[in-house]
Amino acid sequence: MSPIQEYVIRHVDGLWQVLLGGRHVSSRSTKLEAVNLAQCLAQRAAAGGQRSTILVADPAGDYSLTFPAFGPAAERA
Repeated sequence: MSPIQEYVIRHVDGLWQVLLGGRHVSSRSTKLEAVNLAQCLAQRAAAGGQRSTILVADPAGDYSLTFPAFGPAAERA
């Protein structure tokens, strides 16, 4: 089984950044746009056989939200 890719969404300097493995992938103006991008990337990775998860970090650091892991269809069955 391959390692799980982790997409992290965080708010920096007025933009919502999407990171993968600590590397900046893209920035969006709203949290929803960043989450949508991370979901699309995770679903595309799942289609290629990779498992992914999405973590949304609170700007104040009070909480975080983790989406369930995305994985290949065979693993979900």
